[in-house]
Amino acid sequence: MPWSFRLLLAAVIATYGVGYVLAVALPLAPQAREAALLAVKFSAASGLLAAVLKRWSMSRQGAQAMSSALLSMAVTGAVRAGVVLVGLLTLRRANGDLMAFVVAFFAIYFVQQIIEVSYVHFEQKRQTQAALGT
Repeated sequence: MPWSFRLLLAAVIATYGVGYVLAVALPLAPQAREAALLAVKFSAASGLLAAVLKRWSMSRQGAQAMSSALLSMAVTGAVRAGVVLVGLLTLRRANGDLMAFVVAFFAIYFVQQIIEVSYVHFEQKRQTQAALGT
């Protein structure tokens, strides 16, 4: 199935929906649940930014698209590192569950990375096929 920006957004939103349901449904202590929900929110915001940047990067042609995709991954990586730092500092000040935050954030992050890389791969493949006329 070819990737489109709509499919990318749907996959991103579905990932966060699953993360939210798990944070609410798992038998966690109240502090852990609050930390996990904060991580889901932070991860959702940074993931949506990543999706928009991926769309921008893949709107370019040829080698510029791949260069832009790598740049967008670097930018979103830095943003995500900053988001994790802000979340940890916020939870530390509030005596929140740091481990629950980290686990929830990076569980979503790893799934998001698979989605983002797949989108870039298939979009680049589509552009190559279009350039070759196949």
